[in-house]
Amino acid sequence: ISSNLANNKLLDIRDFKIIDNKIIVAARKFKNETDECSNILILLSEINEPINNFEFKKIYESEKCAISNRSIKIEKSEINNNILIATSANYAHGKAIDEDRLAQSDSSIFGKILSLNLENRKIKILAKGIRFPKSITNFNGKILFTDGYNYNGDEINIFEEGANYGWPIASLGEDDNAIEVLDKKISYKYEKNHSKLNFKEPIISFLPSILINSLINIPDDFSVYWKNDFLLSGGTNIYRIRFDSNFKKVIFYERIVSNSYIEDVIYLSKTKAFVFSSSGKILVLKKKG
Repeated sequence: ISSNLANNKLLDIRDFKIIDNKIIVAARKFKNETDECSNILILLSEINEPINNFEFKKIYESEKCAISNRSIKIEKSEINNNILIATSANYAHGKAIDEDRLAQSDSSIFGKILSLNLENRKIKILAKGIRFPKSITNFNGKILFTDGYNYNGDEINIFEEGANYGWPIASLGEDDNAIEVLDKKISYKYEKNHSKLNFKEPIISFLPSILINSLINIPDDFSVYWKNDFLLSGGTNIYRIRFDSNFKKVIFYERIVSNSYIEDVIYLSKTKAFVFSSSGKILVLKKKG
């Protein structure tokens, strides 16, 4: 499938969603080939038959760039003609030491969950204190997102408008100095009680990190044994996970070893199979028989 994005070397696509016969792409846009500071770019193309070409048009570009702009995830909103955008604000492996503070700044769109109106193209901050979102998913009106980076206590969170998720003030994990903390050589860098500081607590925080990635609901038609469950990818594992009805806690999770590093996942309803992207490979999970 060809598109007008194919030869643009200054674009780095981070996510896409198909919504109402439109394909919406989230990308980073660089000023040149040497500058690591990138803007957030949202592009849209109609889907026409036959599907052999996409003509993308820009519907949003951030005014400012950031080196830590390395994760952009999008999802359909419950409000018509709106999408949700989750953005990052972290250290960028030491290249943007001060940019983690953007997550708490009301004047910055980085480290936030945003709402973008596709018609008037206005953007609104809905929540802040986000570190490095790995996925965002809408399940029957409940918005869940994963957040993780290095050893910093990978999280699954439930979205709540106006919430502050605490980064970079609170985290149950630590930086690369986690071993030194455990050996009592240095003190904790982050606060360990979110709610005490009026931050939103994660549903679960994985310690140590599982290299968290995508979270997806398991449709009821996949298996009678896996109803009301989700699949979570993390490192070289897939986790079948179940939440309580209010998404306040995890009831259980079951680890499935894949032996390949797994990132994004989609569900193909026609073949009733989950498809995972994995280090240059495609992995398929489906029932026997």
